Amino acid sequence: MQYYELYEGESRFRETDEPEWDDRYDVIVSGGGSSGTYCAMSAALEGKKVLLLEKGTWCGGAHVQGLVNGYYYGFRGGLYEETDQKSTELAESCFYDLTDAKRLMISRLLQEKGIDVEVSSLIVGVYADQQKVTGVKAYLGKRILNLSCQMLVDATSDGHVLRHLPVKMHRGRIGDQEPQPFSSVRCVYLDKGSYDGGLRVDAGTVSSRFGVYHEYRDNGYVNQYDDTEFTGAIIRAHASHLKTLDEKARFLYLAPLIGVREGVLFEGEQTLTIRDVLENGKKPENILLNCFSDVDKHGSDMAFDEKTYQDWFVNCNMSTCTVYIPLPVGTVVPKGWKEIVTTGRCLSMDSYVNSAVRMNSDVLRLGEACGILASMAVEYGQDPMEVPYPELKQKLRKRGFLKDGEVKEPSFWTPARENNRKFVEWMTDPEEIKRALGTDCPAVALWSCHLLGKKVVGADVFEMTGSEDEMLRYNAGIALGVMGDERALPILREIIRNRRPFYFRDCRRSNQMRSVIAICLCGQMADKEAVPELLEIIKPEEFENPIYHELLEPCYELSIVKEQNSVYFQHFSHTVAALVKIAEAHEEYKDEIRTALRKALDDETYIRRITQAPEHNAYYQAALNCKRYFVTHLC
Repeated sequence: MQYYELYEGESRFRETDEPEWDDRYDVIVSGGGSSGTYCAMSAALEGKKVLLLEKGTWCGGAHVQGLVNGYYYGFRGGLYEETDQKSTELAESCFYDLTDAKRLMISRLLQEKGIDVEVSSLIVGVYADQQKVTGVKAYLGKRILNLSCQMLVDATSDGHVLRHLPVKMHRGRIGDQEPQPFSSVRCVYLDKGSYDGGLRVDAGTVSSRFGVYHEYRDNGYVNQYDDTEFTGAIIRAHASHLKTLDEKARFLYLAPLIGVREGVLFEGEQTLTIRDVLENGKKPENILLNCFSDVDKHGSDMAFDEKTYQDWFVNCNMSTCTVYIPLPVGTVVPKGWKEIVTTGRCLSMDSYVNSAVRMNSDVLRLGEACGILASMAVEYGQDPMEVPYPELKQKLRKRGFLKDGEVKEPSFWTPARENNRKFVEWMTDPEEIKRALGTDCPAVALWSCHLLGKKVVGADVFEMTGSEDEMLRYNAGIALGVMGDERALPILREIIRNRRPFYFRDCRRSNQMRSVIAICLCGQMADKEAVPELLEIIKPEEFENPIYHELLEPCYELSIVKEQNSVYFQHFSHTVAALVKIAEAHEEYKDEIRTALRKALDDETYIRRITQAPEHNAYYQAALNCKRYFVTHLC
């Protein structure tokens, strides 16, 4: 038998005899957060003896301790609705804030379902026999116990338990391991008619005029596994709430739990990538759960993202198109391991899919589904991958999952605009594509071209580039570009040369500038002929161009914010990325480009043209990523 533990952030093990177990459980769930809470409830409903360990003092996670208790995208239905119904009733009679009622109600429901709950508790070691988990060593308050289990569930979301084991892991996007930015939340009391503090969710109503709200703020990038860095980031994030408080609002309190969107991800028995979700029409046969969201990783430095995500988000302007995401069973099972599954955000997928599979309702439902899977694995030999799928599917359906009609087609929609939902059908008719490319809403036509490819529609789209209509001609050039057709390059260079802050208008936010799209595509195709114009953009004098001073007022539709000159940043960052890609592809340009980028980036004065935000702010860090990208690839 092996005993695994974390030592200075790394997994290590030693051979050991089987310990004398202090107690035995069918299922141990580590992490009493949004997903772990409902995983434990679900396993208990399956008749299993369950232990739930939570390192904090309350269960409920981000949807209680993090004050993120509203619902956005994601499917509905599941055990959490019982909590919501009873919490709402309790809040109306006893509390001014739904969060307080939900915190108490979760505690009651866990007790009613016969679950052993230990707060202020943490797993510090894992026992296994030839990659088959047999139990854990855990701190339970002031006690240290060895606990046997037939199934272990890592519901910590940051992979705390999984990191004890030699499982292949990764963090953030592939290029620079940058995760999604974290956030913190404050609770405020305000006059609804005279104050608008930004993104907020109703938390409780005191009167028709005054209300209690939870307000969200992105606070930058952080390595949550570095204690010093993470502590400093939390202090700065919390302090920012007091600095930005409007005089018409009254500050009440901060969320006890910081909003870290992404921890480590791992290699599982099945892995889900952004290409699987957006391009691969074949769906897995062993679906554990269907999720539903747009692919929103937050942050503004898309210039340094991977190609498929860039094509979707930037080049085709599909940022707010919602997609259906089927999670196969293997995405919660570490490769080669038995008697262990994960739930929450620590899953087998890339950073981009992970950014979509984090909606409150889907995370809650995933916990419930994993509770069923873990319970069935106990009955079928402790290997989750060997659970008979027809029987698993039947149980999931009985709980209201995988039901007919649940699958959602792609659409442009936000829940707040129920009646304006626009379902998407990919285009195949060249005339239909032409009509769409002749407008400022070409997103569906562009992605349709991406899916069809240049062999199918390249000739038809190239013919459109001869149009005298500038809108159609330019957009057809971009369509060729997203198909990787080099006949697009002369038009893309022209768009860059005549750059102006012209935006597409498909989305409710994050609409993209056409000149930025052209820069991104020239970089993807490593167009050396674009180098002279791109080198002009990174010069300090470029900032004098009026296009960078026309759109400065915050605009949600265009993702223009106070803290950043968004138009300049997108042009500058995408140009840096494009020049790096060209240098990597064309050795004869490498020295010239390296010299120019070093001159533009080394002293970091470019950052203050982009933002006046403090050093640890998300926008400052995004600007700094321009230099980091250059250093990583060309220095």
